[in-house]
Amino acid sequence: GTLEAMGYVIKQDETYRLGLRFLTHGMAAKYSIHVSEIVQQSLATLAREISQPAWWIVEEFGRGIFLEKAGVGNGDESYGTLGKRSNLHTHAPGKAILSRLPRDEVRKIVDYHGLPMYTTETTTDEATLMRELETIRSQGFAVSVGEAALAVRSVGVAFEDPDGRHHSIGVFGYT
Repeated sequence: GTLEAMGYVIKQDETYRLGLRFLTHGMAAKYSIHVSEIVQQSLATLAREISQPAWWIVEEFGRGIFLEKAGVGNGDESYGTLGKRSNLHTHAPGKAILSRLPRDEVRKIVDYHGLPMYTTETTTDEATLMRELETIRSQGFAVSVGEAALAVRSVGVAFEDPDGRHHSIGVFGYT
């Protein structure tokens, strides 16, 4: 059909799989972010200095998108995958982003996506989350232990680009 002719799906036997054409659009979207080059350089420097993989996460529609990873070797064991969509309240880079948003914007995200529990450590109460975001705002960084997955600890800092998009740089490690 049309999707196949355009490269969006590939027919194999009697089933279809996604085609790599989507990658073209994803890469174009990524490189349309004006801070892309400087963030990638900073990410690589950070990963080298701390000998840990580092992630660039961007907020889109109230979710965190894992946009880029800089590692320290080929066999990096790391939480997250390229393109992963995550709930911002479940990890430090996401909470760092939330801490930079106005309270009413955080409430809209919570109303739309909820505060789903991933582990017994996940913050699932809006009032508790708001208090955590105040602390993160005043200290300038976020730390999360066991909220996204029990054995995963994360640290994150957030920033806003000249276009008003919210980003974070984060490190995830196994405890």
